[in-house]
Amino acid sequence: MKFRCPYCKHVIEGDLTTICSQCKKAIKVPGHLKESVEKLKEEQARERIAAGPRKIIFSSNHFSFTSPVIPIAFMTLLVGGILISKYNKSPYKYSSIEFNDLSTTMEKAANTSMEMAKKELRILRIALEMFRRDCGRYPSTTEGIIALINNPGELTWKGPYVTFTRPDPWKRPYQYIFTNNVMRIFSGGPDETPGTADDVIPAEPTQQDIADYNLPVPATNTTTTIP
Repeated sequence: MKFRCPYCKHVIEGDLTTICSQCKKAIKVPGHLKESVEKLKEEQARERIAAGPRKIIFSSNHFSFTSPVIPIAFMTLLVGGILISKYNKSPYKYSSIEFNDLSTTMEKAANTSMEMAKKELRILRIALEMFRRDCGRYPSTTEGIIALINNPGELTWKGPYVTFTRPDPWKRPYQYIFTNNVMRIFSGGPDETPGTADDVIPAEPTQQDIADYNLPVPATNTTTTIP
């Protein structure tokens, strides 16, 4: 109980009969005040009994509920917090993995390989036309597309027309044939077999290509027939 010393006005705590710690004078509370204090304590005790166990009220804009304040609840929350904290610090966390259908994945890979082959064949096709523009002919089958990089002995050769050549996406060399004044360049495709439906053949140079690279008009049917 807190009350003020009537002598020095110092606020002290203690029983109704005590000695002031400031002025060291004895303080005795009148009898009627003692009775009032005792009645107040009794009323507070009855109110606590009638109210039952104390409750904590949780609320937000979305929900609210009450929960009795008991040691088990606090222990549950404490253990849950420790587990959550441990999980958050762990480097091994679960993550969602998206699995694609195998056939879809293979189809995408095949389409990507086909597009790459078409792009590279188009570059080689234009380079061959540049070779013909400067040398007046296509490379022979024996010379092959390496003639686009190394001069096969032509005085008017102005290459290299490409910086390097590499195998097709299926790890096979691009096929080049020049016979009967007909030039053919192609890839055997996924089955690596010339003359089948999956062969990759470059398109003829467009009018824009001819203008951009000052190419001669290409010979007809140079790439459409695969022996």
